[in-house]
Amino acid sequence: MSVIIKRLEETEVTHEELFSLIKEVFLKREEEGIHVSYIDFTIDDFSLHIKDAIVIVAVDEGSGKPVGMVSLRLFRDGEVLREYGYEELLAVSNSVQRLGVGSQLFKAEKKAASNLGLSYIRSDTSVKATSSVTFHKKRGYIIDGYQSSGLTNTYSYTFILPIKRSLKTTTFYCKVRFLIFFVIIRLSKDSEGNYYPLGKLLRKLKVIS
Repeated sequence: MSVIIKRLEETEVTHEELFSLIKEVFLKREEEGIHVSYIDFTIDDFSLHIKDAIVIVAVDEGSGKPVGMVSLRLFRDGEVLREYGYEELLAVSNSVQRLGVGSQLFKAEKKAASNLGLSYIRSDTSVKATSSVTFHKKRGYIIDGYQSSGLTNTYSYTFILPIKRSLKTTTFYCKVRFLIFFVIIRLSKDSEGNYYPLGKLLRKLKVIS
């Protein structure tokens, strides 16, 4: 299969087509026992969610239909006043898994981040989504955190992909940060984001959110 990688606005792909793709991918996650909040979205929720994001799509050259997408939202790091990107959605159709579509989307995403002068890209994925964890680690993402947000029914890893080198993207810094968050989160919340008594106290003290 030959695919074309482009920004969404450069294609004729509709929000409805992308929404259908997202549903397909995350329904498979549901079958694996991993609930992701995007599965509960309506088409209006989805359109609003990607409204201000950079959306890159993989389009089947033959059919013109989307077979993959990644969305990158821009944020400002309050600690160092640098802009960074957050990879909110990365989805590849089940029909083209292991054909390099995800890799092509990743390269386009990283290039877009570099062209924008971003310092790094953040992402997160369920600890049970082993294929996603492996995908990110193989492409240079470093696990630097642990969370339970309530957006899924599992604990999640957070990742950072350095675009510009800095202290917070070093392996040592990320490992220390991960260990701290792992201990705090496991003592504070269950896998669905519900607070334990200690978590309620730490939240009251604004140690966690």
